Amino acid sequence: MMATLLVLGIVLGATLVIAWFPRQKEATALAAVAVLLGLGQGLGFFPADRALASISLPVILILLSIGIFASVFAASGMFERVCRVLVIWARGDQRVLIPSFMVMTYCFSSLLPNLTCLYVLLPLMIGSLRAVGMEADRLRRTVVAIVIASNLGGASTMIGDFPNILISRSQAIPFMAFIGWMMPVCILLLLVLMLLSFRRADLGCAPAFHRAMMTEMIRQQSERLAIHQRLFWPAALCFLLMLIGLVFTGWFPFPPEVVCILSACLCIWFLKEPQKWATEVDVKSTLFIACLFVFAGAIQATGALEWLAHEVIALAGGNPVRLSAALIILACVLTAFFSAGPTTAVLIPIAERLDGQLPGHMVWWCLSLGVLAGSSTTLLSATAGPIAANMLSQQTGIVLSYGDFLRLGWKVGLSFCAGGIGYIWFRLQVG
Repeated sequence: MMATLLVLGIVLGATLVIAWFPRQKEATALAAVAVLLGLGQGLGFFPADRALASISLPVILILLSIGIFASVFAASGMFERVCRVLVIWARGDQRVLIPSFMVMTYCFSSLLPNLTCLYVLLPLMIGSLRAVGMEADRLRRTVVAIVIASNLGGASTMIGDFPNILISRSQAIPFMAFIGWMMPVCILLLLVLMLLSFRRADLGCAPAFHRAMMTEMIRQQSERLAIHQRLFWPAALCFLLMLIGLVFTGWFPFPPEVVCILSACLCIWFLKEPQKWATEVDVKSTLFIACLFVFAGAIQATGALEWLAHEVIALAGGNPVRLSAALIILACVLTAFFSAGPTTAVLIPIAERLDGQLPGHMVWWCLSLGVLAGSSTTLLSATAGPIAANMLSQQTGIVLSYGDFLRLGWKVGLSFCAGGIGYIWFRLQVG
């Protein structure tokens, strides 16, 4: 019991520090891992070799590969070009521009790591929205909606965010299975998010003259902005090849991580100065992800997860609907406190014990939907929240507080949680 309380306290404390100070997340995570290793080795429940064995190399390889593609696409100017095209198409009308930005964020986040997409897209979106005259309060709410849209995009596929990559590789779930199960509900929840994001006061917009002037300025800037073809096309073709490979991983003996790393290496080989792009690997994020695996391994080593799994099964009483609802709610609540990455890593062993209680891969869709709901609830429940708040403050001086996020987040979290439970119930009924 003492080891369990100490491990949970260290993990929770590190998670809160990471949430409040996202720029120090790697240093904080490494410090927490050092404490956990010392504690586990000293008490004998988590020796160093077990800690290293808890790190999933396939997940890290997939993240590194997708990160390389994201870096090349960002350097090509593709993201900025698309963002400006949307502003021109919307003619500066915020009522059109906001949902357009949300859809764009969703689409990019479903194919590339959603956190990487936010790093690149959010500054462009904030600048565009300020240029068309968006006031501070509405901008805060829009940034929150864009963060949640990135969560939805990441939850739609197996390569969009860390939780889904972790789930897919731990259970060998095919690429198309994620799209077939998760994308339909995530698109519906995106529509729910759009409805919750707008208020009656948002029906107005800036004067037509002001919007026309700002749109023309952006149009003139866009004419001088060209996509770097020598970067974009090799990356796009290799990325398409990777997606095709992921679709057909069930038919040939190459696991997803091999497909991803081979595609990324092929992309680098085609680029000018390949040695430069080979060094673009995000080492800091890789270390951070490795630390999250150690967090989960330490919690699992205490035996707390076995007790929790037993309680969830007892609460459900063998009823599939109650079991799915309990897992979604559990994942949602824990994610709101521990953040998405650590929660997913911690709950995978519990989900494995519940796997036989629900048909197919349904227990894993429950876990993914619960993490999605929880990560969209508060500013600190996903790393994207503090990062977005920091970007908004640096770029505009506008502060996005915990309460600002929660005003929309609690409605979204409840809606996503209820929507996930309803979706699983529907799929259970139709088989």
